[in-house]
Formats: sequence, C-alpha cells, structure tokens
Amino acid sequence: MGYICKTAKLLIIFGIILIIVAAFSSPKIGNYAYFSLLGGTILMIISTKYDIERRKKDTKKRKKKVKRHASR
Repeated sequence: MGYICKTAKLLIIFGIILIIVAAFSSPKIGNYAYFSLLGGTILMIISTKYDIERRKKDTKKRKKKVKRHASR
C-alpha cells in the first residue's frame, strides 16, 4: 500500500472525527471536516486508479524476467 493511500485513509478518518466534534461543539469545524473528507476521497480515487508503486514493482519484475530469459 502506497503512501498516498495511507494519507487518504488518514484524511478520511480525520474528517469523520471532525464531523463528530462539529456535531457537538461548533459547526465551523464542519467545514474543515468536509474538506478533509473530500481530499481523502479524491486521494483514494487517485491512488486506486493510478497505483504507481505497484506498477513500478511489476515493471522491475518484468525486466528481471526478460534478463533471465535472455541470458539462457
């Protein structure tokens, strides 16, 4: 799991906590909660659609396999 996905999960959790706090204390905090939820959701979509780290690992594995087959 990449660092982008971990950051997105933390933003979503932070947003949920802020919504709960905003429900009990101040509605102004709710704006920050919505922005963090929106940011976390967008980051989650980006990280699942463009899984950069997994693609890098897959291409490295393919290059190693090609080199092994070429040396035989």
